[in-house]
Amino acid sequence: MEQKMKILRLLLVVVFIFLSSLVSSAQSQNFFPIKYPAYQVLAEATGFVVGQRYSLEKITKKYPDLSYLAKIASTRFDLSFGNAEKEISYELQNHFNVNYKGLIDHLRTQFAENLDLQNLSHEEAVNFITEVESRSKGNIQNSILQTLLQYQYKQNPGEEFARNYIHTYKTKGHPKAKGLELSINYPVSWSADEGLRPHVVQKFISENGKGLEMFLIMVKNLPLPQDSIFDKKYLDEFFTVSTLKAMVPSNATFISAKPITLDAQKAGVLGSRLIQIQ
Repeated sequence: MEQKMKILRLLLVVVFIFLSSLVSSAQSQNFFPIKYPAYQVLAEATGFVVGQRYSLEKITKKYPDLSYLAKIASTRFDLSFGNAEKEISYELQNHFNVNYKGLIDHLRTQFAENLDLQNLSHEEAVNFITEVESRSKGNIQNSILQTLLQYQYKQNPGEEFARNYIHTYKTKGHPKAKGLELSINYPVSWSADEGLRPHVVQKFISENGKGLEMFLIMVKNLPLPQDSIFDKKYLDEFFTVSTLKAMVPSNATFISAKPITLDAQKAGVLGSRLIQIQ
């Protein structure tokens, strides 16, 4: 237990040093635009990756017999999230004018001054390498994992689903669901929040709530007579491309529509684009 606590403290120190040094000197040295808190998640993910790599390098120097295991763990992590690091680097440099090399050098200097890896035992080093192996499979603090996944699959978002990085949301027991029970899988990198409107059960937004893509679970009673019968013929006629297309608001552009089956129930998928000018 004590050894596990030491490893945990090591991981916490890595993140703490990064964030502390970021706040104290990033603005003055143009490493990162602190005035944009919405983008500090990129800095957090960068600190996580750089701190992990630095720790593995020091472990390899202290315990050469662990260099092979450390290399395997590092390679597997890079295979899982290496593209995310490249995309985040590009984003910081080209969109936010960050001195990326200066930021990395600054971080490594802070790690060297504050991380006492010389006192790390052989067993603790092995445990850390095992932790990196686990991280390569997605076992990472959720806020960091969301950022890494968002940028890892930025060019091919569907791959996140294919790699099984998903959460499942269930409407069972939700008062707004009005007894409707269904479950929906959504990407880990998306946010899920309670809907504010009366009929919106849940809303899901890409890029951990900052993206332009969104879908809603909305349950609403249709103004139909109580004796209405929803037989197969009625549902087949209702969930047609033409009927679904007619639901698109007048100020939106139709993209696509098709009938589907959701939890063994007839349903439809409707895509439209609505641009709101502030």
